[in-house]
Amino acid sequence: MLSAKDTIMQLGGIARGTRLRALGFTRQSLAAQVDRGSIERIRHGVFAAGTIQLAVRAAVAHGGALTCVSLLRSRGVWVLAPGTDAPHVWLGQKQHRL
Repeated sequence: MLSAKDTIMQLGGIARGTRLRALGFTRQSLAAQVDRGSIERIRHGVFAAGTIQLAVRAAVAHGGALTCVSLLRSRGVWVLAPGTDAPHVWLGQKQHRL
């Protein structure tokens, strides 16, 4: 079985704890790997491994997903000059703006 770090990397660098537990990792093993520094807890129930873009990290930390111009820019798509450095984040219906 892959380590949690390798598994998260295979999943794109970010993974929910529920997905990792479904793959056989326990809460205790994830917490231990966070304590060792091999993976990072970005927010409750969301883990990361490897290099994560700052805009993606900010979106995930707020419980959302990168969207709009920020997503295009992160994928290397040319967009008009940025109006702001703040990431565009989709939060869903049950989330609130910060």
